[in-house]
Amino acid sequence: MNERHKVIVKINGRDYSIIGEEPESYIRGIGQYIDELICEVLGKNSKLSESMATVLAAFTLADDLNKARKENAELEKIIGEFDDYVDESEEYKIKLNESNEEKKLKDEEIATLKTIIEKQNTKLADQALEIKKFDKSKDQIFDDLKIAQDKIYETENKYLQAKKELTELMMRMK
Repeated sequence: MNERHKVIVKINGRDYSIIGEEPESYIRGIGQYIDELICEVLGKNSKLSESMATVLAAFTLADDLNKARKENAELEKIIGEFDDYVDESEEYKIKLNESNEEKKLKDEEIATLKTIIEKQNTKLADQALEIKKFDKSKDQIFDDLKIAQDKIYETENKYLQAKKELTELMMRMK
């Protein structure tokens, strides 16, 4: 239980003994505020009785309290909406984190695929070099084959020429 304080406050020239759980400075501040309100009401109309001034000051306090309650309700509504926005932003934050994780996984997958593609490109380049070498070898073989065919053709021609000459020579010898 909180400690209770007995404080003497002066309101409109009279001392009042107030007991409360709030600190003494707080209680004195409230008493001073009420005193100022009553003095303000009496300052505007000095013909009012003390009790009428007190009632008008109480009315002013009640009006201020009512306005403060309405303002507080509006602020609580705004806070509630803000809390909804905070909750919604937390949901978006979670979704963003999930998306970032998915993106990270996709980036890793892309990096892996790029590595595979680079290796495949290197293999293709090596195979292309092998094909070029094969094409050069093939061309050389075809060139060598052409030369060999030409030599065979030439040898056949020489053979046929020699055969013809031999046949003619044998015919002459007969």
